[in-house]
Formats: sequence, C-alpha cells, structure tokens
Amino acid sequence: MRRNEVVDSCVDNTAMFGEVLYALPFGKAIEKKLLTDYRVVIIGVDDPTIALWIANRELVTTGTGIETDSESLAAQIGLLKAIKDYDLKRIISFHSRVNRAETFTTDTAVQSFNVLCKNGPFPFVGQQMFGEFLRSLGDQRLIMQASDGLLLHGQLGERLVNHYSFYTVFVTPEEYRLVSGDQTLGTLPIDRPVAVDSLLIFGGRRWLVVEVDSAKKVIVLKPSKGGVPPKFGGQAGWIHDRIRQEMFAVYMEKNVPVFLDTQAKGLLAEARENFNRFDLAKIRILPQGSTTYLFCWMGDRVMDTLAAMLRAKGMKAANEGIAIVVTNVSPDEVQKCLCALQKEGLPDVYELARSVVNKATEKYDLFLTDELLSADYAASKLDAEGAFKAVKELMANGYEN
Repeated sequence: MRRNEVVDSCVDNTAMFGEVLYALPFGKAIEKKLLTDYRVVIIGVDDPTIALWIANRELVTTGTGIETDSESLAAQIGLLKAIKDYDLKRIISFHSRVNRAETFTTDTAVQSFNVLCKNGPFPFVGQQMFGEFLRSLGDQRLIMQASDGLLLHGQLGERLVNHYSFYTVFVTPEEYRLVSGDQTLGTLPIDRPVAVDSLLIFGGRRWLVVEVDSAKKVIVLKPSKGGVPPKFGGQAGWIHDRIRQEMFAVYMEKNVPVFLDTQAKGLLAEARENFNRFDLAKIRILPQGSTTYLFCWMGDRVMDTLAAMLRAKGMKAANEGIAIVVTNVSPDEVQKCLCALQKEGLPDVYELARSVVNKATEKYDLFLTDELLSADYAASKLDAEGAFKAVKELMANGYEN
C-alpha cells in the first residue's frame, strides 16, 4: 500500500519476502540463552509544557546550538538515563529511516558530553578536551566510529572491557627497572613521580637518579654520597595537608599521648628533641652543608608543586616527605629563587605537569596523550594556590645564618 509515496510493507508478505524457513520467537531464544532477558523501561515526562512540546514535535535548541525536535531529544535523554540507571554496555536502537538513525546517534554523542561533562561529574572537561579524549581512545584502538557515527569498542577496547580486571578500581604500580652503568640492580614499583637528581633508596643504599625513561620503564641511577640511608625502602602514599599540620602541632606540644608504648615514646622524644634543636618552630629553611631543606608542613600536592617550581628554575629539588631537599646550592640562592617565584605569582600548573616525566600513575593513564595526561596531573596532583602560599611563608620565616 502506498501512503504519501512511501511504500509500507511487512515481512509477513510472502509474495515480497518469500516463505519463512525457520522462526525463533523471543521467548524461545531467551530459554535457549541465545538472547538475554529484557525489561521494558518507560520514561515519563511530568512537565505539562514539555509534554505538549513533544506531542506537537516542536523544534528546540540545545545549549550547544543543536536544533532538533522535542520528541527526539526526549528519546535521547531517556536513553542516556537508562544507560546510567541499568549500566548498559551494548545498545540497539530502531528507527524508521537511516538518516534519522544517523542523526540520533550523532546527537547522542553530544548529549553524552552534556551528561558527563557539562552537567555531570566532570565539569572541568570542555568540548575540545572531550574531543581530544575520544580521538586519543580511537588512536589507541579502544573505540571506533561506525559509518553511521555510532561509537563502538575497538579491537583493543573489546578485549579490555571483557577482561576480569577491567572493573577493579585499585591500581597496581608500574615496575621500573633500575640500572646503574651496565648493571641491572632490580625492579621497583613506582607510583609517585621520580625526578632527575632526586634520591632513591634501593638495596640498602642511597642512589641519585640520573635519567628516567617513562616509555621503557627504566630509571638510570648512580651511587649517592649522602649520609647513612634508612633501613626501609619504597614510597609512601600521598599525604594530606592536615596530616603534616598535625605533625607540626604534635612536635610543638609537650604532653605524651597515653596510648604510646615505650618505643613510641622514645621515638616521639627523639623527634621533638631534633625539632627544637633546629628551631623548626620558627625556621622554615634549614641549610646543612651543600643541601638546603625546606619545611613547609604541607601535604604532598603542595610539596610536589613547589619542588616542580624550583626545578623549573634550574634547582635540583625533590620532595622527600617532611621537607623539600635542594642539593648543591646555598640557602641564599634558594631564597633568591623563592623571591623570584613570589614575584611571578601563581604558577602555571599545566606547564609544571608537562615537566614531570612519569605522570602515568592511574590504571588507564597509559592510553592518554601527554597533553591530556598533563591536564589530568595538573588538576589532581598539583596545588598552585597552596604552593604559592608556602612560598610566601618560607620567605616570611626564612633561616638563621
């Protein structure tokens, strides 16, 4: 039958499609586990005005400038809500025309940006960065785009999401091979940035970092002439500002917590004795030979940011936990550098992040470009305001000659 020059037909029309050779109803397919069971989800519209728009198929314009009809937009929003609520992985949508299917999938990508970024949990991700992110996933064969614009898993992405480890949230630190001269010393899991000229404890010895090859996962070392190394190795987790501030408060007090055992009381007494001996209640810059220690009493985000700021000025600086260690430089030179940083104002954390070699610390960071990784590292691991405040406090307290 013809209706407005469009031919309507049904697959039951044997004259057009021929006899049915084999039929498998949905119910039987589900019983045979050829299809998964399904639910019918009904998306309601409780706003009368919007319901009227949908009924009249009125044209609307989204915040990104895309013009579409109200019914299609409501269908896209409903689909995205179902994806989120039911954790859907694969989706088939049915459309009356090919061009409507293409428009629907293309708009869905835009709406995904709105749901995830513009109005979702990633508000600092703009359209340009989101596009770069998708292109990066495509280059890594994690996703691919069909001819109709639909985003699908790529060859590598399909294997990745079907592996049991895909859903684990914890991160296994990358193993780096440690090399000194032509000798391999061993391997060490690295989950924090390792800067050139920083110190590293391995095998009961103190080593100086000469080179970091993030692509090959190799760190080149040479023996350090520093003092006696501690008996422990490895790296601690990220320390919050509040922890170091509480450490400072504990050193300033005189009372001893009742829950400490004999050994803990002895360690606390030793720590307080050295804290007072170096007058660290007042002094923030402590020179010791050719090494200068900066005591900021702040967390690792601030300390790592300040260390990167100093390295950008040519200083050999590294965050060693309770203090930033600057080697082979006088305290006067350190103060001049801090003065210059204070005059420059807030640092550009993105440029600082670009200078960090091994930024890939999270589970899927290896799939990001250096630009995206730098942006992520700057936002999650660096603190420009905190570091600038630390610079001003260091300059205000200084050191005693």
